[in-house]
Amino acid sequence: MGLFWYTFGLLTLLLAISAGASYWVLRVGDEELRVQENARQITAMMTLARASLAHNTSPSQRAAFIDALSSQEWMRLIPRHANDRVQPLDSGTRKQRLFVVLRQRLGAHTDIARSVNSQPGLWVSFAVDNDLWWLWQDRAGLGQGINGGTWLIWLALLAAGVLIGAALLARLINRPLDALAAAAQQVSQGDYDNSRLDETIRQAEVYTVNARFNRMAEQIARVERERAQMLAGISHDLRTPLARLRLDIEMSVPDETARDNMAADIDQVGATLNKFLDYARPVRGELSVVDLRRLILRCALPFARLEDMSVQVDVPKRLHVLVDEVELARVIANLLENAHRYGQTPDTGFTRVRIAATVREGWVRLRVRDHGEGVPAADIDQLTRPFFRSDTARQNVTGTGLGLAISARMIEAMGGKLRFVNAVSGGLQALIRLQLADGPGWAWEDDSAHPRR
Repeated sequence: MGLFWYTFGLLTLLLAISAGASYWVLRVGDEELRVQENARQITAMMTLARASLAHNTSPSQRAAFIDALSSQEWMRLIPRHANDRVQPLDSGTRKQRLFVVLRQRLGAHTDIARSVNSQPGLWVSFAVDNDLWWLWQDRAGLGQGINGGTWLIWLALLAAGVLIGAALLARLINRPLDALAAAAQQVSQGDYDNSRLDETIRQAEVYTVNARFNRMAEQIARVERERAQMLAGISHDLRTPLARLRLDIEMSVPDETARDNMAADIDQVGATLNKFLDYARPVRGELSVVDLRRLILRCALPFARLEDMSVQVDVPKRLHVLVDEVELARVIANLLENAHRYGQTPDTGFTRVRIAATVREGWVRLRVRDHGEGVPAADIDQLTRPFFRSDTARQNVTGTGLGLAISARMIEAMGGKLRFVNAVSGGLQALIRLQLADGPGWAWEDDSAHPRR
């Protein structure tokens, strides 16, 4: 999960908790206001009814008052009888609170019911002289507060506000991090000119990070320039005397065998120098769409012509990868050279190499396998470490111990990965993961192009 979604989820949770607490406070406050208003309304009607009945003492006057009050659809005055079927007020926070408030206002002896003689409503009993009466009110006539639909609309608007606010806050927080990540990516690719961050930003923390990152990038760029100049000087200063020494040997050493040996030593020194320079030089390749099969066939051709080596290529036609063509060719050649040097079959001394490719989950998995003795399990993870040689490689010290390390760096610079494993049936396998080019030029051409097992 990305940092944006992590921040968005956290802010949404915090805002939702705050909004829920606000909703609860408003709802409780509204309930209390409604209870007090309903209790005040019922108490006022009770007082009015008791005063009117006490003032109108004759039966005809009371009947006229009761008829006049009954003309209201939401309130009636009914005599109470001993055989009335009474159902007490049901449970509920608001109803229980109304019951308590009415008892406080009207007295503890007041009876309150939700139904009398199967007639629902709010029934309040009171006495006038020696007569008992019911004051009935339709619950629809009582103040109900904010209805459920209004609360749902309010909650929907609140949820929308919470989500929008969380998204804006998360974006505001993550924007400097996104810029920093993009700049770091530019620096890792060696593009120091386009990696500068904004130092005019107002936030003190972001300004500090941006300024320090820019100073770091400037120092790295200066070091890279100095290293490039140093490598160029080393290359020039060492290659020139080596070339003169080889020329002197060719002209002044009469013994042909000694001359060839000395020339071979000079060539080995030159190759070693090239390896050191390749490892010290930063890898900055230009990625392009490359036909993998054609590239491998071109790299394998010189090795397939050797008398003691065969190369089998099982790579699908028109399989395109996104790589640096020159650097990938150097990696393939390096792996084939390493297989030719150390991957001979123990019984025959012949080197057999198979190169196969498969596509899985948007990646091309390239496998370069020899049928030699493999590498000890303790050394398999050290093969790409600079200057490392396994026990087998130590028998032949012509290498520098940098070839596989350089290959691993090149593959990583292309966005892939290189690792080594021992094959179950014997031999060493180099497993390379490369980016699959998603262009329309890629397709499986035929079933025969699939690697054979």
